[in-house]
Amino acid sequence: AWIVATLGFRLDIESFSLPFIAVGGLGLIFLGTRPRYAALTRMLAGFGFLFMGLAYMKGATEAYAAAVGPATLQGTSDWMYLAAGIGLTALLQSSSASIAILLSVVHSGMAELFPAALFVLGANIGTTLTALLGSLGGKAIRRRIAVSNVAFNVGSALLVLPVLAPFLALIRTMMPGQPDAVLHLAMFHSLYNGIGVLLYLPFAGAFGRLVERMVPDRSVQPTRFISRMPARVGSAAVEALRKEAWHLFTGVLRFHGEVLGVTGAVPVPFRGEDALAPDPGALSYHELKEVGRGMHDFAEELHRESLDPGQGALVNRSLFAARMALFSAKWMKDLREEFEAMESEGMPTADLRADLARRQEVMAGLLRDYFTHPVPHEEAYQALKARLKELDHEGEGRLAAELAESKGFVTAHRLTVNKTWYLAWRNLLLALRELDLGAEEEG
Repeated sequence: AWIVATLGFRLDIESFSLPFIAVGGLGLIFLGTRPRYAALTRMLAGFGFLFMGLAYMKGATEAYAAAVGPATLQGTSDWMYLAAGIGLTALLQSSSASIAILLSVVHSGMAELFPAALFVLGANIGTTLTALLGSLGGKAIRRRIAVSNVAFNVGSALLVLPVLAPFLALIRTMMPGQPDAVLHLAMFHSLYNGIGVLLYLPFAGAFGRLVERMVPDRSVQPTRFISRMPARVGSAAVEALRKEAWHLFTGVLRFHGEVLGVTGAVPVPFRGEDALAPDPGALSYHELKEVGRGMHDFAEELHRESLDPGQGALVNRSLFAARMALFSAKWMKDLREEFEAMESEGMPTADLRADLARRQEVMAGLLRDYFTHPVPHEEAYQALKARLKELDHEGEGRLAAELAESKGFVTAHRLTVNKTWYLAWRNLLLALRELDLGAEEEG
């Protein structure tokens, strides 16, 4: 509103809109691959098109006023301006555009300040339709934001309506010697929104809790970080994806324990300020897959943004780690199904379950020790791999002795279970290496 009020009707903005568009367009051609400069050139081009549009609106409104006379709208009910603000903004889905049109009408002398202020109130209500449309079929957080937007804008308008006339008189007093209704309207727009924010701010927490009760989250959302982070925020979104990969890693480790009946504490694989509160419970295999699917969808959105090479590499490492963690969960699911198949055929499994549970506790303990290092530690990681191979060889040795005692059919199943557990941990360690050490597994 201030750009339009201070520049749009005082300068020949059409004369410099084309240079803005030209500089912005050339910048996009030659600097479009560099995030910082690409954003700057888009901004210049956007301002150019904004100024060009204002020039067209100004010329068209002045021509219309000259053709029909500035008194054309006189006699129109003031409340029609409120309805027009709601309707036009809902149609354009932009309060900025509708207010720019209004300022052109006011500048031409076709509307006075009081009805124009009612139009501004209507525009602030009409713009909520954009958020409402965007929330349809979306997650609970989107619906809550849309409801908050409607409540704030409608509530602010209802607070201002009873005191609108004295409010406008105060603005005229604040700007003595300035008869320009366009500037008065820009000041009203700023004060109206600013005062609305100040009135709501002390009650923001209670207001948020009220909206959460009004719009409960009935969806199952296994992701913890990317579900509340828009992909367009760059480095923060990349970091959220990395944390989601750690969340998936921890979830898979809990799934290991659930399959084998090991309920010991699971290490929290975050260091220092990144500490992650424990999940309320283990995720199912289906939920783990949903986390992985959500990460891939989020990464696709991220790759449409302007990421620098370091951020792109971190996204790829997070995705690779997630893939390895899901492979680990898949092996553990197979292990559970193998146990169920053996038990359905009457084969003994208690001793093998107990042995795998013991080995699971050994590896989980070593993993907890690994995360006591303040920084990623290559030697500690290699020790984890070495111990996993030792445990696998121990299990194979005992099963080979069984095989020598002519328990071939039963032992074949037990060898499969033993190798499945090893592969589950092997993939989990690959995910750990990618996330914590930042390098691809060799060999």
